[in-house]
Amino acid sequence: MSINNCIFEEYVKTAGIEFVHDNIANTLIIEDVGNTDLNSFIPLIKNYAFQRQIAKISMKVKESSAVYFFQHGFKVEASIMAYYGLQDAFYIVYYLKDSYLENQFEEKHDAILDASFVNNDEHQINIDNSNITVSSGSIEPLIADNKQLVYSGRKIPTPNTNESNQFYAQINNEIAATVNAYHCKKRNAVEFSNFTVNAELETNDVITHLLTEMENHYASINCKTAYTTVPASSLMINTRCAVNDFEFGGRLMNESFFKGKLDSLNAWSKQL
Repeated sequence: MSINNCIFEEYVKTAGIEFVHDNIANTLIIEDVGNTDLNSFIPLIKNYAFQRQIAKISMKVKESSAVYFFQHGFKVEASIMAYYGLQDAFYIVYYLKDSYLENQFEEKHDAILDASFVNNDEHQINIDNSNITVSSGSIEPLIADNKQLVYSGRKIPTPNTNESNQFYAQINNEIAATVNAYHCKKRNAVEFSNFTVNAELETNDVITHLLTEMENHYASINCKTAYTTVPASSLMINTRCAVNDFEFGGRLMNESFFKGKLDSLNAWSKQL
């Protein structure tokens, strides 16, 4: 069945579905399935992805809804604790290209994850807060391109119904790190995304402090869950998640690019 672009876009708009095609990772990301009938939606989305030669479908659904997708070849790769109140969210996936079925960096990713927990156990948080300030809002200029390291997570659908904000930490008035936050008031959940750090500064403890301040802010406005997806190939950013007591929720395979290579994402979440 051929699916016309305009008809499909009208369908997802009417059903309240939030999705984006990550062209770089060649993944169709569905953030919210809206109020669609799953029995008709599942074959539709598979045909849509097949026609456009998309390699992978990655979808966030309620734990109780996952059984409908299992019957159509989807499987769980990661989860977010209590994203839907009393229910976890499952990241369920479907592969359309065999080349995406294997994680060529699996051993490296496993070693990095193990080291993240070891570093967490050994790390003593002893941050001198006197020269660190945390603020939020739009800032210009950001960290200069030649100084910044970016740890991108799962691509956010645009337009997105969640309230967005940017938090940044400064050391002696120089920007050391930034993190984007997407607050879903409907779910009482916030996603921390796209960590950017100044490569010329020592930012490990700064990110720990920045995340703590962000957690405190969203907890103060009755947000219940914080979560993030970060490159599985980065020891630094995964260690920061472990140090801040986030729970590892699984790995989204071949769903991102890190340092110019197809990479996977580790999912982390925390109850605030």
